[in-house]
Amino acid sequence: MSSRDRPMLPRPRRRGSRADGVAAMPRIERGSRVPYYRQLLQILHRGIEEGRWKAGELIPSESALVATYGISRTVIRQALDLLSIQGQVRRVKGKGTFVVEGSMWDVSPELSGRYEKLSASYRVHSILDNRITEPDPDRRKALALGQSATVLHVVVTSSRADQPDEVATFSTFDVVSKATPVLEELIRSGRTPRFQVGGPAVPVQLAERVGLRLSHSRTTLSSINCSAAEAKIVGTEPGTSVLCFEWVTYDVAGRPVIAGRSITKEGARLYFAVPHRAH
Repeated sequence: MSSRDRPMLPRPRRRGSRADGVAAMPRIERGSRVPYYRQLLQILHRGIEEGRWKAGELIPSESALVATYGISRTVIRQALDLLSIQGQVRRVKGKGTFVVEGSMWDVSPELSGRYEKLSASYRVHSILDNRITEPDPDRRKALALGQSATVLHVVVTSSRADQPDEVATFSTFDVVSKATPVLEELIRSGRTPRFQVGGPAVPVQLAERVGLRLSHSRTTLSSINCSAAEAKIVGTEPGTSVLCFEWVTYDVAGRPVIAGRSITKEGARLYFAVPHRAH
């Protein structure tokens, strides 16, 4: 039999390849009140849940999603950042976005409204501190740590993607040193993860760099008068009323792994929906 007469066999799908049928995915409703990034988040989640993309496979690229939905890369990155925080995908620079083994939709409670839209679009503006230290008593209690335990202490300012030169938030993060084997080994060797200025929020970068899979957060919101030092950082006057939120974030095993605090002068323009866990 000549090569011309041989039947054409389908190529096996390789681990890490993108699934076909992007055009067959649900459409974004232009007239809906639901933000585009949230609609895309739901579409991608549904595709993962239904097995359109399996563990280890790439989901459609940013370019493919732009072509399919006609929305901006900023909106697409907001959705992908949230998927990464939720532990459904892992973003690898220069390679794409991969579905995580055993990923699941386990992000209730979740913040909604404009706050989530803004926080999903934050990018690291500057890194003020990144070191291993002992947590203060409140953080130690929040993270259920023993007296000898240490944390990765990260202090950053963040900006919105559409206003990269303006500081939007001032945040501190205490991350349990033993949150993941990769982080534990890194800290044992005397090193800390490197965070990229201009990159996504600290939890997203931790998910990508040390495999931290996050489930949900419990957040307390309050209005405070910022100190002189805080005012200088966020670019406002001392004593100005700002929104302060403090949170504890849990991994998919239910362990508290990050305790943090952020202040933002954008509080007057935000509204919130109170999160709750569905049973």
